[in-house]
Amino acid sequence: MQEISRLSFIWRIFYAFEVFCSALPSMPRILSVAFVCCCYHASTSAFFLQPTLSTKMASITSVRQTAALEAGTSASLDDQADFVKAELARKKQEYDASLKARISASVANADVADSIPPLDSLPYVPYLDETGKINDCGADAKVKASVYALYDESETVRYIGVSRSVTQSLRLHLARMPEQTYGFRVYHISKPTRVLLEITRDTWVDQLGYQPQGNDNGPNQQLWESALDVKPLMNEADHAALETARIKQRSEENAMKKVTRRFEEAKISVLNARGVTESLRFDPKLKGKGLLDLYLEKQPDSAVPDSKPSSKKTS
Repeated sequence: MQEISRLSFIWRIFYAFEVFCSALPSMPRILSVAFVCCCYHASTSAFFLQPTLSTKMASITSVRQTAALEAGTSASLDDQADFVKAELARKKQEYDASLKARISASVANADVADSIPPLDSLPYVPYLDETGKINDCGADAKVKASVYALYDESETVRYIGVSRSVTQSLRLHLARMPEQTYGFRVYHISKPTRVLLEITRDTWVDQLGYQPQGNDNGPNQQLWESALDVKPLMNEADHAALETARIKQRSEENAMKKVTRRFEEAKISVLNARGVTESLRFDPKLKGKGLLDLYLEKQPDSAVPDSKPSSKKTS
């Protein structure tokens, strides 16, 4: 159809030019032929150019469709991520509700409630002995988990924790909070379950009549349970030292270690003032990350089984 339209267009132009030439007999025939050739060339160029334009338009349309598809895919991935987060939050709520129900049911069980010793009935042990070492907490090979309460100098409970290695936990707490670790009480359990440990901790809190600061589920609890992050505590001089290291392309890790050592020296000063002779060494690898914590070959495990371990039959 495009070829027929093009030929019809050329024929009409040629006919009109013939009429014009017949009115002017003096015009050479060669001009008529040249004019027709020019028209043919112009129409041919337009004819072959049209597919090129169509191809470009198709390419632009394809790019737009691809961009729309990618945008739709990105939106779909975002929706999937939101769905996963919502599901995780829902599962956590279900687990917390189930755990609370199990704890409530266990509390109603007189045998479980009666097996939990009152906090005040446990012996109060000073954190350090006469030589500056951490006092023995009485854990033996049969102990699988322990619930413990830590006291400050005024014998106020500051933290209640759970650990499978209470001896290591006591060392960690002394290094992390040397100003508030002056005594402890420990309840050892040979067959621990999460429900029993949760009940013990909640029962002790009820007996105290207040929530210990180290169990606020917030920044205070982080100080007891995690490495000290010194980055939020840095002053202007610390920030200037790090910026200088970046500008001069020096090791930022070494600059951060120097900042962390300042906080380490403050803790060591408190420990020395208390006469601590316990071997406490802070992890050098963490200092370069702006973290300060005690170096332990094996971190104490605070996880406990969800159900009572099955008893093994002996032959």
